This record gives sequence, C-alpha cells and structure tokens, in this order.
Amino acid sequence: MTANVKIVVDKVQDVVKIPNSSLRFKPTMSEAELQDAFKRGGEERAFNFFKNSLLPAANGQATAMNGAGNGGRAGMGGPGAGGNRPPGQQRRDPNAGTGRANRGKRMPIWIMGDDKLIRPVIVRLGLTDGVSTQIEDGNLKQGDRLIVGVEFDPNRASAATTTTRPPGFGGPGMGGIRR
Repeated sequence: MTANVKIVVDKVQDVVKIPNSSLRFKPTMSEAELQDAFKRGGEERAFNFFKNSLLPAANGQATAMNGAGNGGRAGMGGPGAGGNRPPGQQRRDPNAGTGRANRGKRMPIWIMGDDKLIRPVIVRLGLTDGVSTQIEDGNLKQGDRLIVGVEFDPNRASAATTTTRPPGFGGPGMGGIRR
C-alpha cells in the first residue's frame, strides 16, 4: 500500500512567490558579461559574492551552476556520496525537502528587461512547497519577466551539422536502429 500525506509545518498568505525553476536558472556568460549584467540590474555590489557560483567551472570541477563534476552526474562519487562518506556524516541536509534548507538565503534570480537584456535581482528566499518559493525581500516587482530556462528556435540554422552521438541514438546520418 502507498499513502500520500501532507503535513503543514508553516503557512503564509498573501506573499510574492516564484517558480523554483527560476531559482535553478544560471546564465552562461563570461565574467565580464556577468559583471555588466549585475551593473545593469543595480546589483554591482553583489557581483563578487555570487560570481563564483555563476561562472562555469574550470578544469571540470563542479559548481553550483552546472553540476559538471563527476561526469555530469550530480550526486555520484566523491566523499559524502554512497559508502565513501566519513563515519557519522549524514547523507544529506536534514532540512532538505522541508522548505527550510534555503530559507533566508539570498540569491540572484534573472529577469528579462524591456531592452531584451537579462539582469539579476537579488532576493531573500522564504518558504517553499517544492514547486514555488516565497520571496521575503528583494527588488522583484509585479510584471517582471522571470527567466526559467532557455529555448532555442528549432527553425534557426545551426552551426553544427554533425553529432557525436553513437549509432542508434538519432541525429544526422545515424539512421536510427536497423534490422
């Protein structure tokens, strides 16, 4: 048997909330472009604090942005994963999933300006239900267009015409599975 249970541990009403996908978005920009975006958003003082978590990792090291370490498989290998963690160390944050893990944390979310340029807005996170998160503080205004991901135009010509996928995984010239 399976049972789905909801236990209310905190409740707030009439708050500003954003989709969690906007918290996961990290732009792929150079350090100079990031600095310019923070300046455009009026958050230049926060640039140095957040730049290491936003810049792509050097030498394949994982960052909060891309999880590229360990072959792109988040949570695989390394100390603290599986049987390699030191005795007595917990596997994960005990507050994860309760909505308390990031409460009070300040972080940038990205919005699209009227000039079609993106800029960060630093917000302080509140409660979450796993889908949306409350914003306790920040310069986010009603009507701001949050960025939750990147969409590419399928009709736009691509510079890459070949693929590095192995046979049977689709792509140009691969032909799929044959009998």
